[in-house]
Amino acid sequence: MMNSANYSSKISAALMRDNLKRYWLLGVGGLVAYLITEIFPLITNKIDSWYFSELFEESYFTIISIGTVVPILTAFILWHFLFSQSGTAFVHSLPYSRKQIFHTNNLCAILLIEAPILITGALLLVIRAAFGPIYGGDTSEIMAFAQADVMPYVEIFKWIVFVSALNFVIYVISLTAGLLTGMPLIQPIISCGFLAIGPVGVMIIEYMNECMLYGYDGHMKDLLIQMLSPVTTMDIGSKNGMKFMLIWLAAGIVLYFVAAFLYKIRKLERCGEVLVFKPTRPIAKYMLSLMAAILGGLAFYYIIGNNEGILFVLGALIGGLIAYIGLDMIIAKSVKIKGFVKGFGIMLAIMIVFFGAYYLDIFGYAKYLPEPEEVEGVSITGPGLADYYAGDDFAYSEDGVFNSEEETTVFLKGEEVIKEAILFHGDMAATKGVDFGKHTDGNWMYLLADGRVVNDEEYTSDYSEAVGDWADFYGTYTVSVEYKLKNGKHVYRMYNLPTNFVDSNSHMGKILNSDEYKKTNFDIVNWNLEKMDFDSLSFYLDYSFYSGNDGDSTTIVDKAKIKELAKAIKSDIEGLNLKEMVERGQNSGLNDMTLSFMINKSTKNNSPAKAVSYENTYEYVCNVNASYKNTIALLKEWGLVHIYTADDVRLAEVSKVEAVEGGFVSSKFEVTDPKLIQTIIDTGIDSCWGSNSIYVVNLYFKDVRNDNRMTLYYNEETGNPFE
Repeated sequence: MMNSANYSSKISAALMRDNLKRYWLLGVGGLVAYLITEIFPLITNKIDSWYFSELFEESYFTIISIGTVVPILTAFILWHFLFSQSGTAFVHSLPYSRKQIFHTNNLCAILLIEAPILITGALLLVIRAAFGPIYGGDTSEIMAFAQADVMPYVEIFKWIVFVSALNFVIYVISLTAGLLTGMPLIQPIISCGFLAIGPVGVMIIEYMNECMLYGYDGHMKDLLIQMLSPVTTMDIGSKNGMKFMLIWLAAGIVLYFVAAFLYKIRKLERCGEVLVFKPTRPIAKYMLSLMAAILGGLAFYYIIGNNEGILFVLGALIGGLIAYIGLDMIIAKSVKIKGFVKGFGIMLAIMIVFFGAYYLDIFGYAKYLPEPEEVEGVSITGPGLADYYAGDDFAYSEDGVFNSEEETTVFLKGEEVIKEAILFHGDMAATKGVDFGKHTDGNWMYLLADGRVVNDEEYTSDYSEAVGDWADFYGTYTVSVEYKLKNGKHVYRMYNLPTNFVDSNSHMGKILNSDEYKKTNFDIVNWNLEKMDFDSLSFYLDYSFYSGNDGDSTTIVDKAKIKELAKAIKSDIEGLNLKEMVERGQNSGLNDMTLSFMINKSTKNNSPAKAVSYENTYEYVCNVNASYKNTIALLKEWGLVHIYTADDVRLAEVSKVEAVEGGFVSSKFEVTDPKLIQTIIDTGIDSCWGSNSIYVVNLYFKDVRNDNRMTLYYNEETGNPFE
């Protein structure tokens, strides 16, 4: 235990009194700031329960702002003598040791920072004690909050701990920043840089990954960003927020002793230097230059170069060069550049190693495939895959209740399906993306073969109106794979692939034709129809259908018919082949028909897993198209749907769109031959895929429901009935 003599050797009472007398306004300013943001709203709103319950969440940004500005300002003012040789010489000539100056100044700063927080926290506790438990919510509106104590004591103590730790950590960071520099303007810059460089660095790397890593999933690592800076830590009330802040508190304590060491070895004559410790100069110069190189590459890649990979490299070189020269001048405080060739040569070598690591994929990101025994489940999504299937138009909680904000992922867990999924993933990784024929240098870097590579100048407004989305025209779509590993972790990958990749892959064929896939993604396949009680069924028809009634929707209340229709849908799903599953909604000119089953809740133990819960019923929604032959035949037999034929068409107008150098040209003509019109209806598709020439067919129908029109497409891959 520290005795009084040792204690007095570190803390000078005289210096403490002098500091408090000179800088007491810092503490008063902090107290006023917290009173305005935390206490004043309670008083002016007369302890309004709704505001009181959300007070800390509402004022979180203000807390972070105060907790950043006040500590940085306090460190700057108490340690201002570090930035002039005369000031440093004067302070060190006083009858105090360096150890006494360091610890006394810091104790004074901590008192000025933390006292306002403790006073504010004490006032909150007094308010809570004076008013007792405050219950929020209106029982007529939200019963869940009727008896909820919206401001328990534990939340006040959480606020005190969180804000105290935040201010302490940022003060120590600012103190360390001040010890690293001898210039007053640089101290707040370094302080803010320390607070931001972690999160900003991660975000910059994430955006670069999107350009350079084939298979990158595009997800920002939010949790990692929150861990890398106290100002990005999650809100006070969250479990992760408190955990991260306590970790930062421990880091702040360690950093305090690092600062003590830096103060001990800092030389007086270094005042006026941008960075007073020579080892920090190359670290700052090269690290910031590399970050600037990445930013330059991103700017050229996205803004100037229309996603051209080679321009990423050019932008990186220019950004790195400008940053290196600028930082060299700032650190040396001179417009003269010494040793430029050697210094930038080192910078260039760092860039080659860094970007080369991505090109060679030494991190193993693009080549990574998990072992089957490591995987608990796998989910593959994309056009025609799981996310387009029955029931997946909604999000559901675990008890089947609708929740629009919750994302659900359906994982396939069979051993054989997992093995086939990994093999399919390997095939995707081996494609290196879609090559549009624009680049002669092949896969010089992954970004050059990225499916996002498109020259926007070739995407003209006329072509946009005639054809639609450029991604379809250039022959690519996105497929994502997610693994749920047995160790609890998740692995994500995302690939841009040729449009015919999935339906031509044997491994995906085995997955889509497996019983597990159909039972997992089509909830209706699992229904026990004999034990289910239906209330009604409604179906909504797209322009390629029309009902026997007025309007475009029909409701069936005959329970026997509903069960018969559900049985037909089950049979159709079980019989879908690979091509039909991938091209759902894209064949025979027919778009989706939406069916909505209303199932009585009185049915015990037979409620569908994927259904929206209502007071007395469940609603299950699924989509049907021309691939569902039994279903369509049944609806036609009942006279509920009519499929368009050539006799229904009053005008067939065709636009031929051809790719030429510098853009596209378009020409129009009409089709009057009934046989050709019927061929168009039977064979056209409703999306446009990669080709040098495309036929866009607009069919206008005689029934004139809002001048109804169907648009179909042809290209070299789908066949051409016009030539």
